[in-house]
Amino acid sequence: MPGTGVGGGGSGLHHPGPENSARPKPAPLVFSVSKLRLLGMALLCVPFVLAGIYLISKFPDWGSVLMGSVTVLFFGGGGLWALWTKLRQPTVLTLSEEGIKPESGGFIPWEDFDAAGIGRIPGGSSGTKVIGIRLNSYERFVKSFTPDELRLMRGANTAARFTAVALPKIAGGSVRSNRSMKRSLGHLRSLPRQDEASLPLQDVAGTLAWNRGLCGWDITFSPFVFRGSADTVVRDIENYHQAVKRRSGA
Repeated sequence: MPGTGVGGGGSGLHHPGPENSARPKPAPLVFSVSKLRLLGMALLCVPFVLAGIYLISKFPDWGSVLMGSVTVLFFGGGGLWALWTKLRQPTVLTLSEEGIKPESGGFIPWEDFDAAGIGRIPGGSSGTKVIGIRLNSYERFVKSFTPDELRLMRGANTAARFTAVALPKIAGGSVRSNRSMKRSLGHLRSLPRQDEASLPLQDVAGTLAWNRGLCGWDITFSPFVFRGSADTVVRDIENYHQAVKRRSGA
C-alpha cells in the first residue's frame, strides 16, 4: 500500500521518467509496525514472565526473589507497555523530502544521512540482526530532540544497561548453588556485554558513537517491527534518498 508501509513493491516511491524536466516532490513514505510480528514479540515475553514467577515461588533466597521480580517487571510490565505504545503509535519511520523522522526521537536531514544497511549486534552464535542508519554528522540530529524524546532515550539507555549488566550478575549470584537453575538461567550470563558500562545514559551523540562502535551503525531498529524484510526496508530508504537527490539535482 503506497505511503503506509514497506510492502506493495515500490513502497509509495515515485520514479519520474527522464522526460520530466520538473520532478515532482516525493510523497512521504511511512514505515509502520507489523502488528502480527509485534504480537509474536509480546508472546516471546511470556516464558520469561513464567520463569520469573517460578523463581519467586520455588527459590526463597534473596537473589532468586530479586531475579524473579525483575524478570516479571521487565518482560511483563515492560513488554505490555511497549506493545500498547506501538499499537497506539504504529509508525516506526517517516521519510519526507526534508529527511527521516524516527518515531523514537530526533530528525535526520538528508544532508546528514550517509547510508542505511543491515548489521549485527555481537552476542550469541551469530549476533542480533538490526537495520541501521549511519550519519555523516550528529549535530543537527542531536539538537532536534525534544525534552520528552530525551527522557525516552535516557530511559531506554538505562534499561539497556541494566539488562546487559545487572541481570547476568544477579543470575550468576543466584544460581551458584543450584544446578537446574544454572542450566536454565545460565545463558543470561552470556548476554552481550561489550563496553556496557560505557553506554551513555544522557548524551545523544555519545549513544550514537557507542552504537557505531558496537555494530557499525549510529541508529538501529529491530527488523521484526517492520512490515516486509530487512532488505526491503533498506532498499526503500536508499531508493527514497536517491529520488530526493534526483529532484534536487545532487
